[in-house]
Amino acid sequence: MCIKMVANGEKCFTFALGSFTKTIKCKMIRFTGDHPAKVDARGRIFFPSGLVKDLPNDYPGTFFIKTDVHDKYLNVYTEPEWEIQAEIVEKRMNLNNPRHRQFLRSYYKGVTKVSLDGNGRILLPKSFLEYAEIEKEVMILGRSRMIEIWSKENFEKADLSQEELQDMALEFLGDDIPYI
Repeated sequence: MCIKMVANGEKCFTFALGSFTKTIKCKMIRFTGDHPAKVDARGRIFFPSGLVKDLPNDYPGTFFIKTDVHDKYLNVYTEPEWEIQAEIVEKRMNLNNPRHRQFLRSYYKGVTKVSLDGNGRILLPKSFLEYAEIEKEVMILGRSRMIEIWSKENFEKADLSQEELQDMALEFLGDDIPYI
């Protein structure tokens, strides 16, 4: 993926997959930090103020939420980021292949569009709460261009020790990158 600044100060994301390229203009959003939160009886969580601050002032407050295909947590995407993700997935599929169609059906059934309500909350569908084993307490993790929502218990189980993090940093990034 290539990122470049355009004349009005917005950034363009250009990504390529084989011979396919797509450019999307949007303000770059980078989410950071882990934020504890509680789920109310209706399945709503307050969107953390630390993440709201990462959104552009004119962002409409709509997100796409998807169950993760590998682990028991939820992925949250802004609309521009969801468009990028959907394009990447769809370009890898051959709709003449029955297994590809089956994958796409299952992939997209785990997606819903949500909006922040007037109190800064998002409503998580009951099926998503069950999938991610979320009951009362959650951890909301800013992961660069997306957000993860975990049950507090599963987040703590999946968290790395400092030693594991150091080992992975050396393995994946090498020892020549300053300030990691």
